[in-house]
Amino acid sequence: MPLTRRSPTVQARLASADFARFSAMAKAKDITKGELARDAVLFYLKHLELEQANKQDRELIEAIDKMTNRICGMLARQGTEIGTLYTLTYRGCPESEFTSALNETKQRQRKRLDSDEKAISAGIKKVLKS
Repeated sequence: MPLTRRSPTVQARLASADFARFSAMAKAKDITKGELARDAVLFYLKHLELEQANKQDRELIEAIDKMTNRICGMLARQGTEIGTLYTLTYRGCPESEFTSALNETKQRQRKRLDSDEKAISAGIKKVLKS
């Protein structure tokens, strides 16, 4: 006699009114109660998984949005600082000293940008890993 393989089963209790609705739905769809229960459980599981994925997507979007705002603020601050330094240096220095001061300022800004970029990059990597 060949062995038959049975799938795991799930049991649940329903109130009489809910069971009557369940039976009526199975009859209306012309399927067994077991098929209706299986479809209902699979539908529920699929939507739970989608909900969880959407939550992770929202968290990722929020993190990227915060980092984008930080980058924009950082660039605005540095642009203002460079403009201010440029104007002050230009007003108070001979041209040769102005060029030297401008180059030094640009180097400092690049170093600051590099450290800010590394911090933002590390933050993005951390968010993507979770």
